[in-house]
Amino acid sequence: MNALAISLLAALLMLAGAGAGILLRRRLPHQHLNEHSKDVVRLGASLVATITALLLGLLITSAKTTYETQRSEVRQIASKIVLLDNQLKRYGPEAAAAREAQRRAIPPLFWSGARPRRRRSRSNGGPWGSTARFRRSMPRGWPASPGATGARASPAGARCGQCWARPGRPPRD
Repeated sequence: MNALAISLLAALLMLAGAGAGILLRRRLPHQHLNEHSKDVVRLGASLVATITALLLGLLITSAKTTYETQRSEVRQIASKIVLLDNQLKRYGPEAAAAREAQRRAIPPLFWSGARPRRRRSRSNGGPWGSTARFRRSMPRGWPASPGATGARASPAGARCGQCWARPGRPPRD
């Protein structure tokens, strides 16, 4: 059953219950229609309504949490893929085969070149406003590519945040 059919069925059942209540009221003895009985029915109905509202709130919160978790995981994966691609790009032509294998393994969505338009915000880019403007403000050739300076990748440097170590000089730990 789809959602519309279930909703219509629930509405029909509620209307049938209300109609049955109207008919039964005429047949009930007068002692069952006093104020005490009406108060008990009102309290029961309010209890059911409160519990229903609580359950709906918990359901919505659970769905939102699941959505936010999946969204953050997708963003993490995407950022790690972009970071890996940028690191492989720094190695130059030697890593072209690895970059191509990565691009074949990832769905074309990431590499199609069509990016969603973002609103520009000056507050997120720091004093330069954007990363691109920061890179343009740096001297040409900085940071130097690993092949131009004879630098080599350093696993120890990668642990401490230093990406490249000069030959003959040990990486800082």
